[in-house]
Formats: sequence, structure tokens, C-alpha cells
Amino acid sequence: METRAVRFISLFNKIEKEFASRLPDSKRSTFYDLIYLLQDKDLVIRNYSSKLKKYADLRNVIVHDTIDGKIVADPNEDAIIELELIYNQIASPSKVYPLINNKPPICLKPDDTLSTALKLSEEKKFSQIPIYNEQGYFGMFRSISIAHWLYNSIQDDIVSIKDTKVRDIIGLDDNERTVVFRSKNLNLFELWEIFQKSAKQDKKVDVVIITNKGLTTELPLTIFTEWDLPQIAREIKA
Repeated sequence: METRAVRFISLFNKIEKEFASRLPDSKRSTFYDLIYLLQDKDLVIRNYSSKLKKYADLRNVIVHDTIDGKIVADPNEDAIIELELIYNQIASPSKVYPLINNKPPICLKPDDTLSTALKLSEEKKFSQIPIYNEQGYFGMFRSISIAHWLYNSIQDDIVSIKDTKVRDIIGLDDNERTVVFRSKNLNLFELWEIFQKSAKQDKKVDVVIITNKGLTTELPLTIFTEWDLPQIAREIKA
């Protein structure tokens, strides 16, 4: 039976070989150098760069620090499990679909009433619901949009939830929030990056809609919102 040290070195060598295959002209580069060269191109490597460096240090201790030819450092099982996870993600990053939120989202139609949208939002605990017509994506119903609509309606002294359509609500907060479309081939790290970059911008992405090819004319396979970030973080161990 292989020792933990042997299993660890075997996994580490697989990662190093994967890196080298992507940079054939960097045969004399250190593992740290390979990380530096690849992390700007690969979100997975960037995500795990700190851990990879720590495991590189551990690898050096295992290989070089011996007493009478015997290994002194012995990685624990948790380290091996994590290193294997990192290798698997580097070699083949997990796709967002159907790993997370694999049920088709509930959608509204432009002529659905506001009362229908509110009831659906309350029953399903959704704060955002996509709206589709026969041509494809029409807009996003957001709970926060109601506050904008209500304010405008009060100014005109006209408030009728029963007669108001969802088409009358959407677009009132488009200066603050936006929706992006991506294909089902999007991986978890790319999804995480979309929300992380958006957090630094004035107009934030609050919904990512996943379709077959990432087109607005396609029905959604699933959607992701900021509320999904904790689950995404757990999946990638960010």
C-alpha cells in the first residue's frame, strides 16, 4: 500500500506535468514560476495559487529533507484529498450546469400581472424572475424594481397592482444592475469571476442566465444570482 507521502508526490507530479504541457518552452522554470506564468490565463490556477505554493513547499520538504534516506514529513489525508481536488479542477474544471441549480427557472411573461409576479416571488422566495416572450429574453423582474415603480406611481397618484403588467415594472433599475448570458459550458471559476469583477463596478451583475449557447433567444437552463455565491464558494473552496 502506498504511503501518504508517495500519493502526495504522485498527485503533485501530475499537476506539474499539466503545467509543463501548457508551457513547453519553460522546461527549466520552477513550480512557482509556472504558477506565475499561468495564473493570468487560467482562473482555476489563480484561485488555488496560494495553496499550490504551500503544497510546493511541502513537496520540497518531503523530497529533500530526509534522515538516513527516510521521509521526515508526512502529509495528512486532508492535504491529499485537497490536492486531488485541485488537480481535478485544473485538468477539467467543473461546469456550472448541471452541477448547481440544475432545475429550469420559473419565468414570467411581459403581460403577466404584477399581482401574479408578487405571488410567485413570495411563494418561491425569488427576488429576481426572468421575463420571456416568444422572441426570447424580455427583461428581469426584480423585487427592488417595485419600489421604483411605486414611487413613480404615487407621484402620479395612480397605483393599481391588479391592472399593472410586469412589462411596466422592468427597466426601472437597469442603471444599477445588469444581466449577462453565458453558455452551459461556463465553469464555476468563470462564474465566480463574473460576480467578483462586477462587485468593483458601478453597474453590477446581479443575474447570470445560463442557456445552451449563451444566447438571449434561448430559454434559460438555469440562473445564478448573488445569493448563490456562498454555494459557489463552497464548490470551488474559495
